Amino acid sequence: MEREQQQQQKLEQYRHSFSQAVEQEFPLTTASRRQLRRLQQSLQLTDKQRTQLEEPILTQKEAQYRKQQEQQRIRQQQEEQRLRQQREADRRQQQATTITTPTPITRKQFLKWAGLGGGGLVIAVVARQILDSLQIVVAKAIYIAPTEGGPKLLGLPQWSVEFETVKVNARGKEVERNSKQQAKFFKEELGNGISLEMVEIPGGSFTMGSPASEKGQRNSESPQQEVKVPTFFMGMFEVTQQQYQQVMGKNPSRFKGEKHPVERVSWNDAEEFCKKLSQKTMGRSYRLPSEAQWEYACRAGTKTPFHYGETLTDSLANYRASVTYASEPAREYREKTTPVGSFPANAFGLYDMHGNVWEWCADDWHANYDGVPRDGSAWIEGNDSNSNKVLRGGSWNNDPDRCRCASRDLSTFGRDAVSYVIGFRVVCVGARTT
Repeated sequence: MEREQQQQQKLEQYRHSFSQAVEQEFPLTTASRRQLRRLQQSLQLTDKQRTQLEEPILTQKEAQYRKQQEQQRIRQQQEEQRLRQQREADRRQQQATTITTPTPITRKQFLKWAGLGGGGLVIAVVARQILDSLQIVVAKAIYIAPTEGGPKLLGLPQWSVEFETVKVNARGKEVERNSKQQAKFFKEELGNGISLEMVEIPGGSFTMGSPASEKGQRNSESPQQEVKVPTFFMGMFEVTQQQYQQVMGKNPSRFKGEKHPVERVSWNDAEEFCKKLSQKTMGRSYRLPSEAQWEYACRAGTKTPFHYGETLTDSLANYRASVTYASEPAREYREKTTPVGSFPANAFGLYDMHGNVWEWCADDWHANYDGVPRDGSAWIEGNDSNSNKVLRGGSWNNDPDRCRCASRDLSTFGRDAVSYVIGFRVVCVGARTT
């Protein structure tokens, strides 16, 4: 009986690992296939058992993939048609002897006019107005340099930044804008003019996890727990390729770009980065965030699925925007990383907490929050033997529900796993000095 239970546990472990692998990247790469093969061998599973576990998952994923490909093809056709209409409208406008500036109109007016068979110019102009109304643009952040003899953070001069934040409703429309957000941070100089910006995250309490009523909620996000998190400092951005190159002397990323997040880094790689960075500093200790720190920082005082509000749009994050979360329209799926800081910050002044790349956390993976530390510390087994580490935030390749504040995942291939959807950001903890 015990032997049978052990076998079932092995089968379930492989099934879960394979399911997570195809969710993170599909079709699977050769490297992922090799990792799965090693897992199969370590679990002593036969090829027949492996096939029986994989087939139903692949069937479902392939159906989803075909549907997404078809949706993307339709969107491309629609975009091509829109561009043709726009070119025709521009041509007619150039030929017109009198140019009239269109007045702002509502979606209801657009539908009414379009139904009456209005001319191409009217439809093109109106369609562009409605499309543009879904784009959200915030003012460029204003950085305030330290003053001589001014305050310090962890022994380094204190910088300040002023920025805008936005909230959206379930349709993806902006419903609130705060133009007076401020944050404090310090710069850790890495050499060659490259620095790491570390934002002060004020301590506080929050509800970790998500309610059963939240769309996309998984059992691993429950039961919700009240957690108190002390003040700490967190990277304003995901660690970039430029920063990683400066500290580690290499850049393993698939999507190259100095300001793009580094990816294809394992949990062990991220730990080594933190170790080397700490050795460069004067007593400041860098490490990966705990799950509690990460979610607290992501939420920034909010309780909605996303710190932006009820949903995401492609103006707010880099994710699989061709898939919708609430009632927002499907938009662009970029299929690669974007430079860090390309989208609005949250209320703490952090960027890209939703999407772009998954971010490693210090914690071991646990199936739920029964027993989670209430002090914001990392949840690590006594002998630190758990090979599965936690990932947060979702990536450019994930549906919006996987990018929620509460969403969590595990490294399916252990601490050495690498993928072009996984990166990290760092935290620094210490007493403030003045």
